[in-house]
Amino acid sequence: MKIPLIGKIIEVIDSSNPALKGMKGEIVDETQHQLIIKTDNHLKKIDKKAVTMKIMTHQQEIIIEGKQIAKSPEERIKTKGASR
Repeated sequence: MKIPLIGKIIEVIDSSNPALKGMKGEIVDETQHQLIIKTDNHLKKIDKKAVTMKIMTHQQEIIIEGKQIAKSPEERIKTKGASR
């Protein structure tokens, strides 16, 4: 996934941690291994590899396994060869 995630709304649809299922919020920061989510008035750190999430963009909803994006943001959005 080569789009920036910060500012996107996500919903955790599956997780190895049952407490994370159904969590919904805005991504406010991203590291190689975690997403920082603002839910109501709290910040939650979730391990990318532990969740399957639905990411809402302006055009669509995307279902993605966190392990597919478990890279630093810079590495994840790099293009290889072709332009966007």
